[in-house]
Amino acid sequence: MTDNIIAGLVSGVLATFIVFVFTKLWTCQIIPWFENRVYKDVRIEGTWFSLYPTTVGERQETVSIERHGHEVKGTIICTTADADQGERYNLSGSFRNMILTLAYETEDQQKTDRGTITLKCVKNGERLKGKIAIYHDRTDSIDVCDILWFRSREDLSLVLSDVRKKDEQMKQLRERAIEAAKEMRIIAESPSASEERGNQANSEESLSDKEAKNSESTGA
Repeated sequence: MTDNIIAGLVSGVLATFIVFVFTKLWTCQIIPWFENRVYKDVRIEGTWFSLYPTTVGERQETVSIERHGHEVKGTIICTTADADQGERYNLSGSFRNMILTLAYETEDQQKTDRGTITLKCVKNGERLKGKIAIYHDRTDSIDVCDILWFRSREDLSLVLSDVRKKDEQMKQLRERAIEAAKEMRIIAESPSASEERGNQANSEESLSDKEAKNSESTGA
């Protein structure tokens, strides 16, 4: 009797173990292998170079991607020369139908920086373009901005150069507009402008008086 109970328990534990191992093997090995065999999307695995604007300038990052079927994992390293330089983030998500969706969070257990990234494959697979939602632990706020990933650092440098040229042009235009506004204010406040306005007012009053006299004459 006891031997039968023990044999039943051992058989149950062994069957559970076999099912568990088979399930793990199926979900972690067989399914990814099969998905990788039939995978038809762009091969996004490898190194990417990320660029997106912040309140203090453009932030740059190096992104390393591993893909198993449609599942994506990787790391992000901040390369911008600021307080976050060298900061590492873990990311995970999926890539299907040219859309990459990711969640990331910092490796530093004392910080809570995290967010999500949604990107679309463009430029014949040379870029990924989309939005990033960022939680900042320093400001306890969530921001959303545009983000670009580039296959090559040279491509990023060209885009960054164009962005900085446009920023410089906008800065010059704003400075010119400020200078023009100052000049207009100075002219408006100058004595000659006041005299001209006074003369114009006197001319208008004289014209009004003449019109009034003519009206009285006509009425008479």
